[in-house]
Amino acid sequence: MVIEGFGGIEMLFYILSAVILIFFIFLGYVSHKMTRPERMIGDWTPEDIGFDYEKVSFKTVDDVIIKGWWIDKGSDKTVIGLHGYTSSKWYEVYMKPLLDILKDEDYNILYFDFRAHGESGGKRTTIGDKEYLDLKAAVEWLGYEHSHSTQKLGVIGFSMGAMTALKGSLDDRIDCVVADSPPIDLDATSARSMDYFAGLPSFLYHLTKPVAVLLFDIDYEDMLSYADSIDTPLLLIGGENDPIVKLSEIREFYEINRKNDNDIKIWATEAEHVRSLKENPNKYKDRITLFLKRNM
Repeated sequence: MVIEGFGGIEMLFYILSAVILIFFIFLGYVSHKMTRPERMIGDWTPEDIGFDYEKVSFKTVDDVIIKGWWIDKGSDKTVIGLHGYTSSKWYEVYMKPLLDILKDEDYNILYFDFRAHGESGGKRTTIGDKEYLDLKAAVEWLGYEHSHSTQKLGVIGFSMGAMTALKGSLDDRIDCVVADSPPIDLDATSARSMDYFAGLPSFLYHLTKPVAVLLFDIDYEDMLSYADSIDTPLLLIGGENDPIVKLSEIREFYEINRKNDNDIKIWATEAEHVRSLKENPNKYKDRITLFLKRNM
């Protein structure tokens, strides 16, 4: 009986070990999928909107090849457009309409795909961590290849691109930033995104996060830590019905930053995540163009 009892305990140990192993494999798989989104490749180009453009590429400091579109209007002012997580420069919800907004404005335009998105190199997205290196490489490429075009430099970002743009605003070469639906509390946003993007329980994020940090060297940052350091003019845009980035979190960033007497403005809409442009195209155009003209 003692031997049988021991055997039963041993069997239970093996079963529990197998369950734990399978669970950790599952967490690793989820982390893998979240950092390797399907690449979005579109079939339109800036020519479809009336632009002459050039396909360009440049390399980041960690040797990732970034690919994009350069639209040279002969201006000394340039706007960089940054897409969000899982999308690309082809995204028709906001990247294509933004080009249409900028069509008649006196700005050169640079669009590029973040690492692991669109046509760019890189095996994994870091959801805003190393994407800053992509933006930095773009600014340095502009300064090297088109120095005449960077007397004034503005950045317009959406979601992950908005978070990256806010980080980029600490760069003295960037004169103003529009951040549409920027994740402020990245842990909270990522937990909500677990459900929004993958249909999985949001609590799983808190289990997959340490796995992603361990396996893929991702540093998850709270954007509030940047709020009192930024003195670049900012336009923050958030939607009341955004299921991923809560407007209250954007307002918290706004309240901290405005204490610096910074030129910061916030526009609250009724839209869902990064849908303010789609739902309010005329107001969006007016706000964006006025902000850029005032600061560029």
